[in-house]
Amino acid sequence: MNTPLTSPIDEPQSPALPEGRGPASRVLSTGEHQIVNDINTDPTLAPWLKANHRSKIAAIAVFPIRQDDTIIATLHLYSQNAGYFRDDIVSLLDE
Repeated sequence: MNTPLTSPIDEPQSPALPEGRGPASRVLSTGEHQIVNDINTDPTLAPWLKANHRSKIAAIAVFPIRQDDTIIATLHLYSQNAGYFRDDIVSLLDE
């Protein structure tokens, strides 16, 4: 059973703030997907750890959505299973 987030998880883009160092900000700054297969091992997720645990989120994947060569959005995928985003899944999502 999925448990919805009880509040939005905003991620400012400023790397000067702890909230600005998460996966979405890294996608926007690098242009590369970001995979966190165990949220407990990524210190940049500390600002959202309590909300993620409440929602039973264990793994996160964030992919850039491009129009031409410009990132216009990010696609966020979540799993309740740590280690879910294996190489074969990531390769498929990169296409």
